[in-house]
Amino acid sequence: MTGNRPGVPPRRSRVRPLPPGLHVASPTCTAPDGEVAFIPDVTAADAFGRAAVSQGIFAAVLEVVRGARRFILLDYALFGAGETSAAQQRIAAALTDALLERRRSDPQLAVLMITDPVNEQYGAVRSPELGLLRAAGVEVVLTDLDRLRDSNPVYSGLWRLALGWWDPPGGPLGFEGRRLNFKSDGRRLVIADDGRGGIVGIIGSATPLDGESGWSNVAARVAGAALHSLLESELAVARFSGWHGRSEAFEPPLAAASQAADADGSGTRDEAGRSGRNTPGHSAVRLRVPMRSTGVADGSTPRRTDCRKCC
Repeated sequence: MTGNRPGVPPRRSRVRPLPPGLHVASPTCTAPDGEVAFIPDVTAADAFGRAAVSQGIFAAVLEVVRGARRFILLDYALFGAGETSAAQQRIAAALTDALLERRRSDPQLAVLMITDPVNEQYGAVRSPELGLLRAAGVEVVLTDLDRLRDSNPVYSGLWRLALGWWDPPGGPLGFEGRRLNFKSDGRRLVIADDGRGGIVGIIGSATPLDGESGWSNVAARVAGAALHSLLESELAVARFSGWHGRSEAFEPPLAAASQAADADGSGTRDEAGRSGRNTPGHSAVRLRVPMRSTGVADGSTPRRTDCRKCC
């Protein structure tokens, strides 16, 4: 039990506050069953040792990208060709080409890519894929890891004192020295409008890194109001990482069904005033966005996005 004695001022917390937009959980939203779907990537072997491969996550990601008409927001921990010897697909090139094609066909389309600075070795090199996106007008944001809490506090304190201020990313200890801080943007998602007045996203464990394209992963395709809190959180991460773009370009379109339900009074409202329909064809969907540093579950770094569906 914690507390303060009467007349004694409260002690200041020694825990570094989180940047805005982190440690977020969305409210429970009511959504039709068709707005939530499970997508697996499976790489396995059958009883005879033959490869059994089923890859569907990035096919769904490309579908979301190609269907967008107003905005696309992506946040991927790793992105690039990487080690291609074991790759089954050139997913980094496929995603890059799809984004470039959308920018060529619609220069007014807002595209924001958030990624971890490890993809450019914390500033030591330039990623070819990110370079192509920048040249096409895609806003590329490298997550500001210095704003996050230390998950390796003893090392990080010594690193800032003795190494970080003089050893640049391209220096002898620059890249590996920064990696030992154990900070990263571990999110893996895309959110976009669906071209029909709605919003859709793919949230999962897969990254567009060619060397990981043959891995088994899971993802969820989510549509509707359950994504709004996640979209706001992503924009907050971009802002504290130095992005000064137009947030209004990424505002989710209003769902016509929700407007109609509010207008005719057929919808229901929960304790927070959100509208929805409670029918046998609908499920309660809660989108949780936990933030963790590598090795420490203290809520400090975007680490994983989970989508939970419950009836």
